[in-house]
Amino acid sequence: MINSRGNSVILHEFYFDGLAAKEVDPEPKLRAAIEQRFGSLDKWSADFIASAKEAAGWAMLVKHPVNGKLYNVVSDEHAMGVLWMARPIIVIDTYEHAFYIDYQNRKADYVEKFMTRIDWTEADSRFAAT
Repeated sequence: MINSRGNSVILHEFYFDGLAAKEVDPEPKLRAAIEQRFGSLDKWSADFIASAKEAAGWAMLVKHPVNGKLYNVVSDEHAMGVLWMARPIIVIDTYEHAFYIDYQNRKADYVEKFMTRIDWTEADSRFAAT
């Protein structure tokens, strides 16, 4: 129970701290890493959006410290599903409470809007810290 609550707090902090008030362009270093791993920013975005739309809890872009690779991962519970030791770079809360008031059952609209509010400066700082 403590792990689940602790993970919930941390994931929410990553989520809220990673939001921008307006649309921001991706930082060059993180953009290059995403393009290298996924082929292009658009291909990563499509995969991340698909992951977030299917997730019942969280979708994240993470960097693994052992192999240095980026992954899109889904966790449908706070304490399960995330790669061991992986560092969250971009995090979206996909639990219904995160979007229902504004979007009702239109989760896809919420995910699409989130993609325009990623704080790429914060994401780049997280990426550089790994």
